[in-house]
Amino acid sequence: MCGCAPCLTPVPDTATPTATGGSATPTATPTSAESVSLWTVDNYEVASSDCAGVIEDAIVSALRAGGSDFTVRQSGEHVEIEDGDGNAFEGTADADGTVGVQRTVSGSIGPGHYKAGVDASANLSNSSTTATYDGTVHLSGLCSGLSDCSLQISSRWTRLEADRLRHAVANASAVGIRKEKTAPRSRFASAHRRPRWASMIERLIASPSPMPCGLVV
Repeated sequence: MCGCAPCLTPVPDTATPTATGGSATPTATPTSAESVSLWTVDNYEVASSDCAGVIEDAIVSALRAGGSDFTVRQSGEHVEIEDGDGNAFEGTADADGTVGVQRTVSGSIGPGHYKAGVDASANLSNSSTTATYDGTVHLSGLCSGLSDCSLQISSRWTRLEADRLRHAVANASAVGIRKEKTAPRSRFASAHRRPRWASMIERLIASPSPMPCGLVV
């Protein structure tokens, strides 16, 4: 009995069926394949400077210290440039192919010391191409009359083609290729060790990769 009010029978909740299509296929995010190219660098020249000659010579020598052979790895906007000693420096690439890398060089001049921050850039979509190195030099412990200064240095970068790669491999085989064990790279390090340049040449000849249309040394 429900008193004076009519009895109400509870109606169970019923869900209205909803037609669903097939599950959507996830869309893969495209990733840029890594491109690797080998370059030889020469013709270092002081383009402009307010530094003393001894300072200019020291900075040019520091830039040359990594050798004349460089490996450039690019994936999208990320670039890594490795010198002939296996030191690698990270940078970025613009859409037009201009690569920019920042690094620091330092050393001693007599009883004093220098430290220079260098911004290097070059358009690696062309070969040969001119790289520029804009440096700000800080000095300590040097004779009076020498002070902090700035300069710009240029060099020529030339990409190695397949025939020159084979010649380079032959030369490397003649003198032997040194293998090294290296510690894992610290994610905080600005420079790290990578495989020797000659072994990279062999892999490129076996499976060449074009330079994207899209330094350091």
